Amino acid sequence: MDMAKPGLYPMALAALMVMGCGGGGGGGNDGASTQNQTVQTSTPLTLDTSGLADQKVALREESDFSVTMETYSVVSSIVVLFEDIESSLSAQSTDAGAVACANPEGGVTYSESGDQARGSYQYSFDNCRVDTSSYGTYVLNGIQSGSYTVSSTGSEIDITLQFDLSGQQLNSEGESRDFKVYGSLVNESDYRSETQVDVSVYWPALEVIVGDDYFALRDSYYDYLEIDGQIWLAWNADVISSVQGGSLSFTTPSTLIRGEGESCPSDGHLMLEGDGTLEIRYGASSGRGVGVEVLLNGSEVAYVDSCSSYLPF
Repeated sequence: MDMAKPGLYPMALAALMVMGCGGGGGGGNDGASTQNQTVQTSTPLTLDTSGLADQKVALREESDFSVTMETYSVVSSIVVLFEDIESSLSAQSTDAGAVACANPEGGVTYSESGDQARGSYQYSFDNCRVDTSSYGTYVLNGIQSGSYTVSSTGSEIDITLQFDLSGQQLNSEGESRDFKVYGSLVNESDYRSETQVDVSVYWPALEVIVGDDYFALRDSYYDYLEIDGQIWLAWNADVISSVQGGSLSFTTPSTLIRGEGESCPSDGHLMLEGDGTLEIRYGASSGRGVGVEVLLNGSEVAYVDSCSSYLPF
């Protein structure tokens, strides 16, 4: 793997799970926005054999927020898992620049084409065991591929990742459970300067099965903007899971803003909507203008000074 391609799992994707770090004061900006991103027809799902996408999640408890965020994390963190898998495949090989399975009977091939400006790659797995450094052991079959384009200045990188994989996830006792990933995501990153980064992620449909549990993001957008340490976050997502028994929308009617030195957003409004609504209002968007306000079907059910239990990742 000698081709000088850009990192297909850019560091900015960590913003999917982390609000960001660093100091500096943010100037005025309209912030991240998903308002103009609309989908005319729903992207078909392949693994949703129970029709979960057609059923609305009943939002009845404050704890529904954390369960929804766990579903979102399972799907969005697939890119981090496969970064670990890619590194582990290289570590398992005795030949520099090659990849190998941890089991002699398993097979994996890697191919790539392109240059610094554009290119693609593909992994093909055949009963290939991978001992990752952080996520345990997997036995994989199928294909994981990606393509990229890079602007002439190198500041703009567009990446598409595709998954068509099945296999098993193994625990330390060797017990297995089914593992499947199917679908794609598109990541557009603009590293405008050392102090300004703009990242957008779009999931047409990305489905994950772990054991008996099904998780998916469909027709979903996420935007991350950082300027001089100040961060804007916005979502417009369709979250589906068997754990909650259906689908719900995850949106930010008002963009979340985290300022310099702040552990919680100073402003912003997050909403989950299924059969009922669950809202989190931060800072200036809350009824008191500070802290975090939680509303269930329009009525306040909690108010706290700290946001640690109500962060969207």
